[in-house]
Amino acid sequence: MKRIGIVGVGGFAATVLHSILFIEREGLAHLAAAVIRNPAKYPDVVKQMQEEGRKVYPSLPEMLENEKGKFDIVSIPTGIPYHSEMAIQALEAGCDVVLEKPIAATVQEVDAIIAAEKRTGHFCAIGYQHIHTPAIQSLREEVENGRLGKIKRAKCYALWPRGRSYYERNSWAGQVKVEGRWVLDGPLTNALAHFLHNMFYLIDAESGWRAAIESLRAELYRGKDIPTYDTVCLRARMNQGAEVFIALSHAVGQLQNPIMEIEAENASAVWMMDGAKAVIRYRDGTVRTVETPSERDFHADAFRDAIAVAEGKRARPLTTPLNGRPHVLAVDLAFESSGGILNIPLSYRQAASSSRPDRDAQIRGMEDIIRRSFAEFKLFSELGAPWAQPGSEVRAAGYTEFPRSAQLREALSALTKRE
Repeated sequence: MKRIGIVGVGGFAATVLHSILFIEREGLAHLAAAVIRNPAKYPDVVKQMQEEGRKVYPSLPEMLENEKGKFDIVSIPTGIPYHSEMAIQALEAGCDVVLEKPIAATVQEVDAIIAAEKRTGHFCAIGYQHIHTPAIQSLREEVENGRLGKIKRAKCYALWPRGRSYYERNSWAGQVKVEGRWVLDGPLTNALAHFLHNMFYLIDAESGWRAAIESLRAELYRGKDIPTYDTVCLRARMNQGAEVFIALSHAVGQLQNPIMEIEAENASAVWMMDGAKAVIRYRDGTVRTVETPSERDFHADAFRDAIAVAEGKRARPLTTPLNGRPHVLAVDLAFESSGGILNIPLSYRQAASSSRPDRDAQIRGMEDIIRRSFAEFKLFSELGAPWAQPGSEVRAAGYTEFPRSAQLREALSALTKRE
């Protein structure tokens, strides 16, 4: 049975904590300790932890020091700005890590984790939970066995309204940088990060863990009164020839959960977040549908996967910092391409209705623009959106540190949050 420590118990960490306790009941692991920086905020959790014989610490370094040699896995479901530093601390303490997505805000932070893995001999699994669904795994198998054929295009869109409470839930939400740490928060970076990663993950199956972005063009927009972006479109060309496209927005009034389409030589496929369902249509007329059991906890699967690797039953986690790096690289390049974040003029914004205050500051007509963008595989500027400005094409080769351009650094410096 693997011993696990977790950093945090509130916010999203509460969901991860629930998943760890779930696999504990399965006999796979034991939650030994937790970092709770503000015990007064979670008195019931602290009391329960203590009653169950689990230790509580005020910081990760203190937990690692006092539990040295006693942990197998450290779970880090913390904020984006702290991912890299905490993951490296845990790896260097002799632990394997399950790290929440995104891996980090910048490629240099991802590369630092990869270097720490090599240096310590321990691994870091990334919690892109949707890859554990039967639908995504079936699609990957069909790519690996060649039934889909060469992927030509993969595209996705989503409309996820987010209001003021979403951006006020912690100190880094909606921020570009906090206390000297990059965040680059936004739909592509955080809430909808899974869905860009899903496409890279499937293309990666075709290239045998060698998928790489060659070039990228993107547009980042701000329709809400926040420092970061809330709306994005992106198109990337991969080294094996496929094109990847995604269009997302939080500044909308309608909800549309993510839909992904794949066009390949021998088949086309549609994946829908609703029901985590995939439908594959082969050129010979065969149709295959894969659905996901609604009761399955895929956050828990990230731990099952990590435990299998730790026990030598799997060679590596489904997502590692190495094969998750294209997602982070795409975010960094999107900022480079867009040159920062472009403001939507006030004349194209509208307030939410009084009945839905959670959907404040919407961009007029954004839902239709994103649907057209998805259907036509075009960026917003290519559709002729009146407020849109085209981004430049940026090459990925040799990109090892964000930001690369001095102009981008200057554009983002004014958006930094200092506390």
